[in-house]
Amino acid sequence: MPFTSPHRLGLVDIGNSNLKAAIVPDKDAVRTLDRDYLANPSLLGSVRSIHWLPTGDTSKPPPQEWMSAPESWVVPNDVDAFHKLLKSLRNESQVDRDEAIAWKVSSVQPAAYESFQECLRKHFPSDSLHPIERSQIPMPLDVDAPDRVGIDRLLAAWGAWKHYSEQTRALADKQTPLIVIQAGTAVTVDWINEQGTFCGGAIMPGLTMSLKYMALGTAHLPWLAPPQRPSELPLPGRNTQAAILSGASAGFLGGISYLVAKYRSQWPREQVPVIVSGGDKLSLAESLIQPYQVMDHLVLTSLACLPTRM
Repeated sequence: MPFTSPHRLGLVDIGNSNLKAAIVPDKDAVRTLDRDYLANPSLLGSVRSIHWLPTGDTSKPPPQEWMSAPESWVVPNDVDAFHKLLKSLRNESQVDRDEAIAWKVSSVQPAAYESFQECLRKHFPSDSLHPIERSQIPMPLDVDAPDRVGIDRLLAAWGAWKHYSEQTRALADKQTPLIVIQAGTAVTVDWINEQGTFCGGAIMPGLTMSLKYMALGTAHLPWLAPPQRPSELPLPGRNTQAAILSGASAGFLGGISYLVAKYRSQWPREQVPVIVSGGDKLSLAESLIQPYQVMDHLVLTSLACLPTRM
């Protein structure tokens, strides 16, 4: 489907823990949507992000590791931080001063979305904002409340299925279901049946969230940053910090492995493939049983490939 806007295409994924944004380098790709961003995320060009600082009465300080790049940690209503991010991204993407951007947006964070909108009004009034709605995602849903499924979850499922089905088009008579994992603040482990219908799934705390609420829900346990390689932590943990990291990692890796195995047991003919994305994808992937595939920036690449008229 042709893309009718003459502007450059901007992509924004506003999640529960961060915002990711990119400006597609190729103007022709904006008009024709003929590029396979799902197979080659590098076509997005530069992807920049900012992270949300904890708000409210946290009672304990966040991990020191998070503060190593303080400029990347902001509150969701910091319009100036959004301006700085977009200005830097426009410079990196070689956007002309008077060139307008058409922004496709996936958002599950209302306060950050309002700040992004305010940033465009204040600093980039020629840009246009196009939030994606569920009705624009061409994927059947078989769930109890279709209108309550997170837009980022649906985009990830649609993009993963599109990528997977195109890879296996020559074997269409052997199409299998697909498991799609988004390992972020919350972890979603979703099931797409062999017809390409989104059938729901499971939602569990991510590794970062588990460590945060273990700390904030206790009197003496510290708030720790997630380990880079949770599957390689030694057991037993010989101090409090090691024990916390080992326990949270076991819940994260073990819970997802259980869900994948449970799903796969429902399709005994062959091993159901898994597509995994999200901030903790690499921490998770090494503990999965093949076949699986890691995909970068799944929500952003799905936005880029989504056929819409703006």
